[in-house]
Amino acid sequence: MRFPGNAYEALRTLRTVVCRANLKAAPPPPVDAADFDWTRPHRFGREARGRLKALGAAAAGHIARQLTTLFRKEVQILATDCGEHYAAGLTSRFSAQDGPFVLPITDAAHKPCGLALVDRPMAFGWVDRLLGGGAASAADDQARALAMLEATLLADIVGVMAAGFAVAAQACGGPALKAGETVATDAAGLLGPGNDILCGFDFEATLGDAKGAFSIYLLADALETVAEPEARKKKKRSPDDVRKDLIAHLEQTPIRVSVRIGEATIPLGDAMVLEPGDVLVLNRKADEPVELMVHNRVAIHGFPVQCEGLYALKISERRGEQRVQLAVPPRGKESKT
Repeated sequence: MRFPGNAYEALRTLRTVVCRANLKAAPPPPVDAADFDWTRPHRFGREARGRLKALGAAAAGHIARQLTTLFRKEVQILATDCGEHYAAGLTSRFSAQDGPFVLPITDAAHKPCGLALVDRPMAFGWVDRLLGGGAASAADDQARALAMLEATLLADIVGVMAAGFAVAAQACGGPALKAGETVATDAAGLLGPGNDILCGFDFEATLGDAKGAFSIYLLADALETVAEPEARKKKKRSPDDVRKDLIAHLEQTPIRVSVRIGEATIPLGDAMVLEPGDVLVLNRKADEPVELMVHNRVAIHGFPVQCEGLYALKISERRGEQRVQLAVPPRGKESKT
């Protein structure tokens, strides 16, 4: 089939546009609920997770330099993974007898904020290197416990790791960290409630011909300013500020009020035969104030007046009740009602 010159050029242009469009990356398919990992938390978004991965990579460099100084031999550290975990999901890692050694990690105020995990073969190998002896076999390492001196040296090693991680964390607004001195083989008492969210950083370590792995888990709350820098800009509000904002919000809430001038009790038959011109006498004297009702409760008394041709109420007195106080009791004390 032959086309006129202008139609042929139009087809060529259309073909070029279609080809270029096909070269563009297709949008990612939507995540199906069945494919979503419900066993792990998803507190941080994609950008925040990227910042945490960058923190792990930076921490690997600082930890490597710190350990190189400690062992007087080059130590290579590689950040292998970074993810979020529920505290309850981590307990399974400590159930095995040959599981990793566990040490607590605290912040500058000595408040627990995470833990460090060190694989047994690497722990024994590094401690043995500091002692200047020959490394025991992997089978023996898996079976025996740490001696008191070995536990002290392992705590020192993990302290160096925590210090290196803290350098990287503080550089981007994170907390200061310190490793505890107690070495355990389970996380009993180290992990908080099962629904606590922790960010885990996995590392691979190489010292000479020996390789091993260790992990650092920190509470997501402690890393919030790292993952989401805008959180650092949010000024912490005092309880008094919260109280003032709450009162200001409540003061803008619209409510419906009504005025009750009096009541009367009459037979149903009399009420059914009332006609225009009839006078119904109420139980309130003409010189007595009427009641302003809020949610069927008497709130204010006043006298009926006119204002610009409309009925109005001139306030005479408030009911003798205290105004609602939205005070925040001091920490550790409960308000008495």
